[in-house]
Amino acid sequence: MNTRESVNPRPAADELSEVLKKHLRYLRGAAGGERANLSNADLSGHLLVGLNLEALLACGANFRGSDLSGSNLRFADLFCANLEYANCTRTDLSRSDLRGAKLRGARLSAANLREADLRPGSLVVGSADKSEVDLSMAVLDDADLREANMVRARMAKSSMVSANLSGAMMANVDLSECDLRNANLSRVKLSGANLTGTNLRGASLVGADLSGARISDTDFTGADLKNATIGANPDAPNIPTTRAVELHELWIRTSGGEGQRADFTGRDLSEADLSKRDLSGAVMIRTVLRRAKMSGVKLQMALLGGANLFEAELTDADLSGADLSYAILQSACLRRANCGPLQILDQYGQRTGRLAVTNLTGADLRKTDLSYANFGRAITTGTMFAGAIFKDSIMPQLN
Repeated sequence: MNTRESVNPRPAADELSEVLKKHLRYLRGAAGGERANLSNADLSGHLLVGLNLEALLACGANFRGSDLSGSNLRFADLFCANLEYANCTRTDLSRSDLRGAKLRGARLSAANLREADLRPGSLVVGSADKSEVDLSMAVLDDADLREANMVRARMAKSSMVSANLSGAMMANVDLSECDLRNANLSRVKLSGANLTGTNLRGASLVGADLSGARISDTDFTGADLKNATIGANPDAPNIPTTRAVELHELWIRTSGGEGQRADFTGRDLSEADLSKRDLSGAVMIRTVLRRAKMSGVKLQMALLGGANLFEAELTDADLSGADLSYAILQSACLRRANCGPLQILDQYGQRTGRLAVTNLTGADLRKTDLSYANFGRAITTGTMFAGAIFKDSIMPQLN
């Protein structure tokens, strides 16, 4: 027999030490080795730093507040384990079973959770009421979560700055108010996810599926949305375009006190007349605006990532500080348009000294009329300008 019975609910230090020594021999294939079974054990507050705990059995174990930093927990059975506020910095949890685990407030910076299973789970056999994995307020900065299965996980207010989540399964995950700046979310399945108030500045969402995701107040500034699937925001009110614009302009005039911010994500506004309207700060991600009439429109700091503006009329439009990454502007008219930097003001209307620059990363401006337009300081990495008209326009050094 190479798997021992579970230890006492609260093992003494010498008993735990002996169990872990035998586990190490088990991993090495040495005589006298036994796979450690810490299922349902209370290990809260323990120091378990830098240990080789690969393939550990710890179903339902309590690691609350424990220090597991730098330890190897690959292939570990942590089904419904409690890891709340545990220190898992640089811990290897790849391919571990974390179904139904509690990870609220855990520190997982630079942890490896590649292919880990974080789906709901229950210790009660046959129970239909399965607990979702709780990662709310957890720190996962720089963590490796590639191909992880996190369906329905609760991750509100967690931090995943620069984390690698490529290919992860995150359908119906609660990511509200998360910090995902510069994270890699390419090919991630986020259908039905809650991204309300989430910070995705600079994140890569190439090929991601956000169909049905809630994206109210989501910050996509500088995010790469190439080939991403984004449907209409289910939280956006279904009101006529003209009324939505009126409410948005009221929202601007009253500094958010009245009205509401326009969210046209994924909507088809082809040939709409938005001339001289103020849509500054509007959310128009992947909005279809083919041949729209937008002369003199104000779109300062608007989010237009992946929008389709084919043959749109944008003469004299103000696009300063707007995000037009991967937008289609082919054959559009931007004569005298302002795509230069925008001074950011504080709550009192005073200059902060910071600038918001227009982002044209990967945008298609082929055969576009850019005569007399201002593109000073605009980001033009990968922007296509073949056949564009540049007469007397102000352009940055093209990348």
